[in-house]
Amino acid sequence: MKKIFKISALSLGFSIAGAASAADLCNVTYEAVNSWGSGAQQAVTVVNNGPALNAWQLSWTFNGSENIDNLWDGVLSQTGANVTVNNAGYNGSVGTGGQFSFGFTVSGWSENFPTEFYLNGEACSGAVDPNPNPNPEPTDGAVWELNSADSVFSFVTVKKEHVAEVQTFTAYNATVDSDGVATLAIDLNSAETNIDIRNERFRNVLFETAFLPTLYYSVQLDMASLSALAVGDAQTQTLGGTLTLHGVQAVVEAEVLVVKTSATDLTVSTSKPILIKAADFDLVSGVESLRALASLSSIGQTVPVYFRLDFDAADPQVTNAVAVPATPAAPTSLTADFTESSGIAALNWNDASNNETEFLVRRREASTGYWSRLTEVNANSTLLDDLLLEEDTYDYKVIALNNGVPSAPSPVATVVATTNPNPEPLTGEEHYQAKCASCHGDDASGGVVGVALNTERDLTVMLNTIVTRMPPGEADNCDQECAEAIGGYIQTTFWNGGEPEPELACDTVTYGARQLKLLTKAEYQRSVEDLVGIDYNVASGLAEDNIIGYFVNNTTKVVVPTVYDQYLTVAEEIAQWSADRNFAGALTCGTNFNQTCANQFVNNFAPKVFRRALSSDEAAAYLAIANGSATNGDVKAGIQLAMEGLFSSPQFVYRHELGEANPNNNAIDSDAFELTSYEMATWLSYTYAGTTPDAIAMQKAANNQLRTDAEIRAEAQRLLEGAGAKQKMGDFVASWLGTDHIANAPKDASVWPGFDALIPHLQTEIREMFSYVMLEPTESFASVYNANYTFVNGPLAQHYGINGVSGNEFQKVTTTDRGGILANGAFMARWGESVESSPIRRSVRVRRRMLCQDQPDPPGNVNIGRENAADEFHEALADPTTTNRERYELLTSGETCATCHQEWINPLGFGMEDFTAVGTRRVTDLNGNTIDASGQLYAPENLNDKDVFINFNGTQGLGALLTTLPSAQSCLPQNLFRYSVGVGVEGLDDNPEGNELVPAERDGYACEVKNLTSTMLEQSPRAMLEGMGSMQAVRYRKAWAR
Repeated sequence: MKKIFKISALSLGFSIAGAASAADLCNVTYEAVNSWGSGAQQAVTVVNNGPALNAWQLSWTFNGSENIDNLWDGVLSQTGANVTVNNAGYNGSVGTGGQFSFGFTVSGWSENFPTEFYLNGEACSGAVDPNPNPNPEPTDGAVWELNSADSVFSFVTVKKEHVAEVQTFTAYNATVDSDGVATLAIDLNSAETNIDIRNERFRNVLFETAFLPTLYYSVQLDMASLSALAVGDAQTQTLGGTLTLHGVQAVVEAEVLVVKTSATDLTVSTSKPILIKAADFDLVSGVESLRALASLSSIGQTVPVYFRLDFDAADPQVTNAVAVPATPAAPTSLTADFTESSGIAALNWNDASNNETEFLVRRREASTGYWSRLTEVNANSTLLDDLLLEEDTYDYKVIALNNGVPSAPSPVATVVATTNPNPEPLTGEEHYQAKCASCHGDDASGGVVGVALNTERDLTVMLNTIVTRMPPGEADNCDQECAEAIGGYIQTTFWNGGEPEPELACDTVTYGARQLKLLTKAEYQRSVEDLVGIDYNVASGLAEDNIIGYFVNNTTKVVVPTVYDQYLTVAEEIAQWSADRNFAGALTCGTNFNQTCANQFVNNFAPKVFRRALSSDEAAAYLAIANGSATNGDVKAGIQLAMEGLFSSPQFVYRHELGEANPNNNAIDSDAFELTSYEMATWLSYTYAGTTPDAIAMQKAANNQLRTDAEIRAEAQRLLEGAGAKQKMGDFVASWLGTDHIANAPKDASVWPGFDALIPHLQTEIREMFSYVMLEPTESFASVYNANYTFVNGPLAQHYGINGVSGNEFQKVTTTDRGGILANGAFMARWGESVESSPIRRSVRVRRRMLCQDQPDPPGNVNIGRENAADEFHEALADPTTTNRERYELLTSGETCATCHQEWINPLGFGMEDFTAVGTRRVTDLNGNTIDASGQLYAPENLNDKDVFINFNGTQGLGALLTTLPSAQSCLPQNLFRYSVGVGVEGLDDNPEGNELVPAERDGYACEVKNLTSTMLEQSPRAMLEGMGSMQAVRYRKAWAR
């Protein structure tokens, strides 16, 4: 099937296999698996015919002006037409006869494939790479390799002098090569402490894995002694190996017990703990930072390490030994000169290495006594200036790094910083960098604490906060003058120069992005159900969808070679299933498989799959398969084979939103494209019905009747009347509010018996509720949050105490104590605890999902702060007269928690205390205490407006309030836009740290959301949905940068 598909795809001009293979060192298959205009998605697969590799590097030269935009499963370097791709961290090992693959998107595609490829500097044809890798990795094989599944590596940290916690690493590898060199490599990013935020702190603050990602331990073993061990024998050895950790290499002894459990199995475990001292590896600064972040009295500076490593015998011709990058030479001749007038220490050193990837500069202050990271500088650098703000003695050292492996440090250089008797006052930027940037980020976007300072707020309030509370624990370190300097810097640098944001201009045409959008698994499934009538979940065999934010979003997902076989397999299953039924759901041939039937397949069925008419070349290619020419005259087998090709083709698995130039449309720019009627039919059908266009939509597309606003709106209205629209609205709200995952918030069966049986009914209720409001023309936005009705069946009515409803069918009922999507059992149960409600979970979800406010994540020491509060208030917390509201007030009363809980979280969450953990209304709690559901919504429009609040009473009071807030009114259209278009108003959802939208695209999307919001408020949610299809950002496209 795969061969046939490539042949058919070649003839269809979409997936083109390049002729690039040789039988010497390697075979290279270079394919364009997708193309659009001057761009393409390409895949490279290399079969290694030479020795086993620890690492690989493939290079080639493009024949045209191609530029690789995005590459996966490798590390890209491109200079002009010369391209080099190195292995990623996880796919460098390739045995003889093994293969590796990577893929990329390219612009400026010339359709002229490269023909010469070089693997680790040597051409597949035996020639020599004109741009060789100067440091190829060794390819020694291993005789023993780690069985990580049966191994354990852990270490123990101690806080508050006596509280010990066991931490682990989850990603590590080890081998013993034929010379007896044992090497252990641990990915420090895999540190697992069972607290996500603490994991992040270990990575970023302690280990600094951004540039020091790996721990290595290498030691020479006595292979003769190991070989002499009989099965069942044990032996104690003292190993003296080199430990590479955090930019330091040191000899560390390990006393281990070696047990030969079988002829092919060896276990090595610590017979006593290995003690790692933080000071020996320049880790004291990181430990102290962790202690300060967690507000702890102490964290132990010596860590005991334990392991049990299970090794299996390995074939050195197949298994590669763990390779450690070469150690660079140490920098020499470091000098440091201090200039009092400027306060700058000028560093200068000699670069003695030729393989460093960067330099690490560390500084030690006499007042602290420990080394800390100052900065990293690029390879080949020899100069650095350091601004010193305090009088002290400063030591410096420079370390060369080769992919994280350090050199020995340079000689230490020392300066004594003195105070200028007539100093220039620090600028606001200097104050900010010294006192604020380490927490809030250099760009004020939130940094490690998640509190952004880059949006405008009340300057007086902020200055008062700086003077009285900042920096944390050092509030006396910034007086009024300092605060005003910092405030002025933030205002002029990050708040649009202190000027108000310009009014959004919506007087130009809005353009969406030209794109190919991979069908989601649900879309694939519903499509094949409608096309051939398949009656089981065949799409379960496909790769998982991308989940970005709250929604499934395959906008930027591509089919890489490693998963393409899944599409081939599923297509084969569909074709076989259909053939077993004589294609009854697709064709009307009965059992008459002849030329007429083949023609019907190509002329009638294939356009439905492609969602457009076939070109003459495409029709001829598929007919040549369907008529039996490729299957020895067997037409039925030919149709089956052609069907496999259709359902695995890019034309089917991708939704095409490319458009075509329309010189007759003077309203759009010359570089813009307008979606064809077929593309509009596809967009409308998948957006409103979740499936492929039906016969009516295809006929309209064939007649080119989906080009005007009126035609598009009419089709949208038709589709919104169908069952698919109700399903799509249900899918949206379930993803938006997380209610399809109520089971992820399990309830205590001893308190809430029978709740699990209610989960499907709760999930259906919110789907019914939301889809009714959105699709009923007479409903308004107010009903989203403040409806006086809901939908229940018998079991749910009994759960809520609603009379007069029985059976399993859902019906609309008038209510006084619930309604809408907030005062709703599914939402309240999903964001409740096992026994009690959860003010925090509910509050954060209202902020993030209903107000579209970027509520910060909790700081890394949040659990520690709550533990301390639990210890302090244990008597009150155990008192049955303490309400849940009072319990949370106590647990979040500490300084660490107050920043978020005092205004943003608690007052909002407490106002929803009138709903239980299972979504029923209450006036008393489980202990008979009266519920206080009074609440305040602070910062209703902007998180920074903590001095603004609105009172409300109870969940329904909050729902009524939300209907009046612009933030809530625009949040629903924002999320619908993201759900339908696949991109957020503020940027690309799959890359929040880069590839921001260009202003024209971003502002255009904001205008679309603004228009949708106006339509929803002035007319109805249904009218807003009807207008989405005729948005300019849908109809008109440009090749925006991605």
